Amino acid sequence: MAPQSKSQLRMQRLWKDFFRDPSMFLDCRHNKSHPKAPDFYHKVTKEPLWLHGCHIPRWVPDLLKLEHVEEAHVLNVPQEHDQSELSLNAFLGDLDQGSYDCLSVKELACILYKCKKERSREHVLQLHGYIQRNSLNLCISLCNTLVSALAEVGCISEAQQTFDDLLYHDERGWNSLMLAYCKHGEPHQALQLYRKMQDNEGHLSLTGHTLVALLKGCATLRDFRLACRLHAEITRKDLLNKDDHIGSSLIYTYAKCGFLDRAQGVFDNLLFTDAFSWTSLISGYVEHGFASQALDFFEEMQQQCCMPDSFTYVSILKACGIIGNTKYGRQLAWKVFGMLPARDLLFWNALLAGYAEHGLAEEAFEHFNTMKQEGISCNDVSFICLLKICGTIEDVDRGYEVHTEAVIVGLDGGISIGSTLVDMYMRCGFLEEAQAVFDELPDQGVVTWNALMVGYAEVCGQKVLNCFRKMQMVNVSPDAVTFICCLKACMNIQDTSAALGIHLELVQEGLDRDLAVGSTLINMYGKFGFLAKSREVFDRLPVRDAVAWNALITAYVENGYHEEAFNCFDQLHRLHIYAHPQMLGCILKACGSVHNVPRGERIHTEIAILGWEEDTVLGSSLIDFYAKCGLLVTAEAVFDKLSNLDIVVWNTLIVAYTQLQQTEKALQYFDQMQINGICPDEYTYACIVKACSTSGTTMQNKKIHAEITRKGLEKELYVGSTLVNAYARGGSPLEAKKVFTVLPTQDVVSWSALIAGYALQLGEIHNTLQLFEKMIEVDIKPNIVIMLIVINALSHSGQVDQGQMYLECISSLYHVTPTHDHYSCMLDLFGRAGHMEEAFAMVENMPFHPRGVVWDTMLGACRKWRNADLGKHAFDHAVMINEKNVAAYICMSNIYASATI
Repeated sequence: MAPQSKSQLRMQRLWKDFFRDPSMFLDCRHNKSHPKAPDFYHKVTKEPLWLHGCHIPRWVPDLLKLEHVEEAHVLNVPQEHDQSELSLNAFLGDLDQGSYDCLSVKELACILYKCKKERSREHVLQLHGYIQRNSLNLCISLCNTLVSALAEVGCISEAQQTFDDLLYHDERGWNSLMLAYCKHGEPHQALQLYRKMQDNEGHLSLTGHTLVALLKGCATLRDFRLACRLHAEITRKDLLNKDDHIGSSLIYTYAKCGFLDRAQGVFDNLLFTDAFSWTSLISGYVEHGFASQALDFFEEMQQQCCMPDSFTYVSILKACGIIGNTKYGRQLAWKVFGMLPARDLLFWNALLAGYAEHGLAEEAFEHFNTMKQEGISCNDVSFICLLKICGTIEDVDRGYEVHTEAVIVGLDGGISIGSTLVDMYMRCGFLEEAQAVFDELPDQGVVTWNALMVGYAEVCGQKVLNCFRKMQMVNVSPDAVTFICCLKACMNIQDTSAALGIHLELVQEGLDRDLAVGSTLINMYGKFGFLAKSREVFDRLPVRDAVAWNALITAYVENGYHEEAFNCFDQLHRLHIYAHPQMLGCILKACGSVHNVPRGERIHTEIAILGWEEDTVLGSSLIDFYAKCGLLVTAEAVFDKLSNLDIVVWNTLIVAYTQLQQTEKALQYFDQMQINGICPDEYTYACIVKACSTSGTTMQNKKIHAEITRKGLEKELYVGSTLVNAYARGGSPLEAKKVFTVLPTQDVVSWSALIAGYALQLGEIHNTLQLFEKMIEVDIKPNIVIMLIVINALSHSGQVDQGQMYLECISSLYHVTPTHDHYSCMLDLFGRAGHMEEAFAMVENMPFHPRGVVWDTMLGACRKWRNADLGKHAFDHAVMINEKNVAAYICMSNIYASATI
C-alpha cells in the first residue's frame, strides 16, 4: 500500500475530529456560494472539508448517509426481504453467514427500524452483533438507531453500552434510553441520563412521552428539584397545554413530592382538565392527609361536568376513611359509594387495594362483605389485599378468618396467597403458624422463601441464614430480596464472617451491582465499621441514587467520619441528586457531633426552602442539632414552631436537656408533655431516669421508679435496664440487682447496664469482671458495647495485661470485631501505664486507618511521659487528618516545653 500524503493524513484527521465533535464544524452544504465550495468549516481553525474528492476517506460517506430513520425508509429494504417474519429470519440468517457483504448503512438502519417496530428482541440482537463484528460502531447515525431499537426491545444494558461508545448522541438515543429505563422500573438511571444530557447536550429536546416518563420517575423518587427543571423546560417550550398528559403528570409529580401548592398552580393554568388531571390533584391531597380539600375538589369536578373514573372514586373513599369513623365520615363514604358506576371484580379489588395501602381495616372488611352480598366472587387479589391489611394492623384473628375463607374457596395453595399468609402471620408474631403455612405450600419458590426470611429477619437472624442454606439445598435460586434479607440478618447478629460469605455468593450471582443490594451492603459494612468496604461497594455501583448516597453518608456519620460525610453530601449536591429527609437528618446529626453550626444552619435553610419545617422527624433532628451545639434557645424555637408535637419531638427536647445535665428543665418538659395530653413512653421514662441519676436526685429517681412500676413498665427491657444502670451508678447495687432480677429476659442489654453501672464506680473493677464472667456462664454472648465497657474499666484501673487479654478475646472467643473505640481504650490504657512502644505498635497494626482521636490519645500519652520523638510522630498524623486541630498544636508545644525541663 502506498504511503498516504500529508494532504490525505490532514483530511483523515479533520474527519475524525468532525465525528468526535460535529458541533465544532459549520455545515455549509445547503448554502454554498458555488458548487466547489467546502461542505464544512472548522469553527476555530477555519479548515475546510469536502464531501467529494480524491482525498475523501472511503468510510466518510456512509457515516453521513443517515441522519434520521423514518417509517417510510422501510420501503427501501429489498423487496424479497420485506414480506414476512419468516423471510426476515432467513435474511438475518444469511446476514450472519456473510451472504450480504455490501449492505449500506441506510439498508441496515431500515432493517433495524422494522425489527424495532415488530419488537423483535432476537433480531435486534442479531443486527447488534453484525454491526459490532463489521466495525460499523463508528457510524453515528446507525448506532443511534441501534440504541433506540435495543432500548425498545428491552436490551437496556446493550443499549447503554452502545450509547456510551458513541462519539455523538442524537435525540433518538437519549429519548429511547430514558424511556426504556423508566419503562423497566429504573427511574433513577433515567433521571441521571437526563442530567447528563442537560450538562452535555443542552440544545437537544425531549419528546412528550419522555417528559411524562421522567416526571413519573421524579414522583417515584420524590425528586422535587429535577421536577422543577423539567417544569422549566416544559414552560420554555410551551408544552403544558399542547399535551394533556404532560400537564396531568406534572400535577401528579408535584403532589407526590408534597408540593400541593405547585400542583394546584399547574392545575389552575391548564386550559383543559380531564379525569386524570382532577384525580392527580385529588389523590395528592388525600395522600398528604388533606381529606376535606380533596372532597371539595371532588364536588367541584362534578360541577364542571367532568366524569370521575374508578381511580377518582378510590381516592375519594380513602378521603372518607381519613376523616375517620365519625358519623359524617361514614355517611359520606356510603353516599360516594352509591354514586359509583357498575361495580365489577376489578373495581372491588382496586378499592380493597386502596384500603390496604392506607391500613383502613374497618372500611375494607365492610366493603368486602358488601361485595359478597352483591354476588361478586373473590379472587386471589381480594384475599391478598385483606391479608395485607391484617398484617399491617397485626390483627391475627381477622387474618385467620380470611385464611379460613381462602381455604374454603380453594385459593390457599397459590404462591401469591401463600406468601402473603406467611408474611401476615410473621408480622403478627405467629412464627410457628407462618412456618406451618410455608411447609404446606406445594410450590415453595423464591417469593415464599423470601416472605419467610423477611419475617425471621426481625426476630432471629440465624434462622434467616438457616433458611438461606435450606433453599439452596432444594435448588431454589436466591434473588436480590433473598440476599438483602441475609445481609440484614448478618448485620443484626453481628456475624462478619457470614456477611463476607454472603457477599461473595451474591457477587458470583452477579447481584453486587444491583442498587438495592449495593445500598444494603454499604449499610451493613458501615454497621461493622468497615468503611473501606462500604466505599468499595459504593464505587462499584454503576448508578448511585439518593438511597446509596444516604447509606454511605450514614456509615461515615455513625463511625465518626464527619468530614467524609460532609464531602459526600457536597458531591451529591453537585451531581443534582435529591437529598431526602432521612439524609438531611443524618447530616444534621454530623453537624451536631462536631458543633458545625454554619453548615447545620445551611441545612436548616434548605429544609425551610423545601417546605419541610413542619416535618416532625426533621424537626426533632434540628432540635437535637441545636441542643448539641449549646443553642438551646434556638432548639426551643424550632420546637415551638412545630404544629404536630408528637412523643418523638418531646423526647428529643427532654434528651437534649438531659445530655446537658439540666435536670430541672428536663423534668419541666416531662410534666408539660403530660399536661398537653401526651403520655410518656418507655423511652421518655428512660431519659428521665438518666437525668435524675446524673444529677444525683435519688428521691426524684425513686418517685419516677414508682410511676414506672405503677404503669407496669418496670419489666420493659429498655426501661428496666436504664433503672439498673442508674441504681448501680448511684451506689445502690442492691436496688440495681433487684430491678435486674425482675426483668423478664436478662439479655446482653440488661447485663451491659448492670456491668456499666459497676464499671463507672471507682474501685469496683473486681465486681465488674465478676459480673462479666457470670454473664458468660449463663450463655449470654457479649457484644461490642459490653466489651467496650469492660476494656474501658480496665483502662481506668490500669490493668494492662488483663486489658490485652480481653481485647484478644473479643475476636478469638466471642467473634466480635473490635472497633476504633476498643482500640482507643486500649491505647489509653497503654498510655496511662507508660507502655508507649506497645501503644504505637498497636496503632501500626490496627485493621483500619486510625482516626484523629487515636492520634490525640497518643499525643496526650506522649505529653504525660515527655516523649518528644513519638509525640512528633503522633502530631504529624493528627494534623494530616485535620490541619486545623488546635489541640494537637498546643499539646505538641507542651511536649517540647516539658522535654526541655
